[in-house]
Amino acid sequence: MYREYWGLRENPFSNTFNSGFFYLTKGVEDAVKRFFAAMSENRGIMLLLGPTGVGKTYFVKLITEQLRSRNLGVTQTVTPCLSPDGFAREISRKLRELRDADAAAHNGTEPAAALSKRHAILIIDEAQTIPDAETFEVLSALLDHDSNGKFLLTTLLAGDDRLLERLRALPSLNQRIGVRYRLKPLAPEETAAYIDFRLSVAGATGEIFDRDAKREIHAISGGIPRIINTLCDLSMVIGADERMLRITTEIIARAHRDLNNLR
Repeated sequence: MYREYWGLRENPFSNTFNSGFFYLTKGVEDAVKRFFAAMSENRGIMLLLGPTGVGKTYFVKLITEQLRSRNLGVTQTVTPCLSPDGFAREISRKLRELRDADAAAHNGTEPAAALSKRHAILIIDEAQTIPDAETFEVLSALLDHDSNGKFLLTTLLAGDDRLLERLRALPSLNQRIGVRYRLKPLAPEETAAYIDFRLSVAGATGEIFDRDAKREIHAISGGIPRIINTLCDLSMVIGADERMLRITTEIIARAHRDLNNLR
């Protein structure tokens, strides 16, 4: 385990979700504020776009965690390749689970009718995998059910640019999107700050990656966090195996070659 060698409490570059390791860039901070405003105002549909590995799923999990910490009704699903009817049943099941959990939490202190009208938030990750226009129309139908001019369901769709192409072909749904945000790859200075931040959270007390190494990581990864994590993780393994004091560009190059050989 390289953690002991580098003096770390945790693995700093795991791709599994841990909100403590979420590096909040100015752009992402703005996106969080924008989405929370949209949810509080019941704007119907929100759209989160970005290339593979940029952190959409991480962002979605962070949003879900924060919503639940505020006792808001939120449910999340990764879109399976379901028929329109199957998709409708899946969404109904998710919303029913929310209603039942809400009822249990209130221990019967509120009428069932009031609970059924409580605003809910549905988050659909990998929404570009929705198979056909008819399935998207299920979402349109859900949005038609409002109360006093407000939507009972706010939906966040997260996906890559294939999702945007699908929505453009469905103007009746596309025009209902109240908030759109694109997660972008990290800039060079953000990549360096991202690396330092995650190392600090993991317990690092000194510099592990030198400045040139961080520049090389950005050049290879294009600022995509998933690639940064994978490259940094393997570089630290190599560095620990060879008892290095710092991670240099030479170590980064070797890690990059090793990763390419596995593809």
